[in-house]
Amino acid sequence: MQFLINISHEIRTPMSLIISPLQKLIENDEDTSLRKRNYSLMYRNAHRILNLVNQLLDVRKIEKGQMHLLFKQTEMVSFIEDVCENFIQLSTRKNIKLRFVHSDIEQLKLWIDPSNFDKIIFNLLSNAFKFTPEGGEVVIELTQTTQSAQIVVRDTGKGLIEADKEKIFDRFFQSKQDSNGAAIGTGIGLNLTRSLVELHHGTIQADNNGEHQPGCHFTITLPLESSHLAEEDMITEKRPENVESEVISDQTNERLASTSETSYSNEAKEVVRIKAKPNTTY
Repeated sequence: MQFLINISHEIRTPMSLIISPLQKLIENDEDTSLRKRNYSLMYRNAHRILNLVNQLLDVRKIEKGQMHLLFKQTEMVSFIEDVCENFIQLSTRKNIKLRFVHSDIEQLKLWIDPSNFDKIIFNLLSNAFKFTPEGGEVVIELTQTTQSAQIVVRDTGKGLIEADKEKIFDRFFQSKQDSNGAAIGTGIGLNLTRSLVELHHGTIQADNNGEHQPGCHFTITLPLESSHLAEEDMITEKRPENVESEVISDQTNERLASTSETSYSNEAKEVVRIKAKPNTTY
């Protein structure tokens, strides 16, 4: 593991130096033909490598107890909607319907570390799209009880092999089940996702959708209140946001660019603003 971490540090700097000029070429080149498509292909695959490196480093920091989260009361409907918007082009290209359901919830504020919690939602949505066939559906649903909130990411893929349910969050675990022709993953993303959920004092579970229903779902449960948090871990009016989380993520659009399916033309970088609705289809 230490060898992988050392290599990751060596890879991250040159990858960043590749991505930065590529991004400028994409933004400034007015050509819309093959050259620009090649730029985009290079850009998103460079980001795939950088994202893997960053996930390895995140895993190592968590393992050593060096990741310190800063919690901020965050409105979750708009937060989740912002992440969903980055999957619009992928949804269109793969002909997979993406819905965000938050019936009876116009706003819901939770204490999260925004720069790390979006990694959780992104990883789960990426996983859902990876295993969902063309014509399928990915749904993310936000609900609440008197004491907790739940975020469920559901797909209509092949579902989980029963023997994999207890192992799916293990580091480097890879299911024997194929993924519609997609490359087998590294076994890091879901492990990191569980660790980040637990650092948010929450839980995550995976299960199949039920009898005669294709696919599976991941359920995150988080506390509504902040009584479990230490004062030094919270960003409030009394304690302004003058310090950032120890893990500084790339800008959201750059990190989200790591998916192998999304195109990164200028048009792709434009965020489509959609007003929150109880059942939003993208």
